[in-house]
Amino acid sequence: MTIDFEADSKDVEVVGGNAITKIANLAEFQTKIEDEIEDLEGRVKELKAQHQKVSTVDLPEALTEIGMGEVPLSNGNKVKVKPFYRASIPAGAKGEESLAWLRDNGHGDLIKNQVKTDFGKDEDAKAAKLLEDLKAQGYNYTAKESVHTQTLQAWLREQLTKGEAVPLEMFNGFIGQKATIERAE
Repeated sequence: MTIDFEADSKDVEVVGGNAITKIANLAEFQTKIEDEIEDLEGRVKELKAQHQKVSTVDLPEALTEIGMGEVPLSNGNKVKVKPFYRASIPAGAKGEESLAWLRDNGHGDLIKNQVKTDFGKDEDAKAAKLLEDLKAQGYNYTAKESVHTQTLQAWLREQLTKGEAVPLEMFNGFIGQKATIERAE
């Protein structure tokens, strides 16, 4: 369904000065817009899935079959296949194991620590104290360790490029090929 917003908005005008009619027409128009947005968002999701499959499966397989990593096309565009890396720290106990592995293998500098606590009004001075002081005073706080996903993916690419062994399953790691199209000018 495609909405002609200009034409449809003219139908929203008050008919005979009736405010209720105007409200009903506006509500119907809003509903049409919401339905159109939902349809378009669904279509975008479908197209993204198709793009993902073509760029990470179909084109890389086709170039692998002919033994090439790059192919110039007759329209001036070039198809290139390059490796890509995905990784993330899992949640829960497995994530703690992943962080421990990074520390134990000399990569603890990737880990960021975040400490958070909540204070009431006029407690700025207390907020400045160290975590041990907070605990001693009975404040609740949370501490979080994490590695930013892009940092982890760059690290994974670097380690694998150097030939280092990395337990991919510990980092939800994935290595694949992705086709990109360089468009002719």
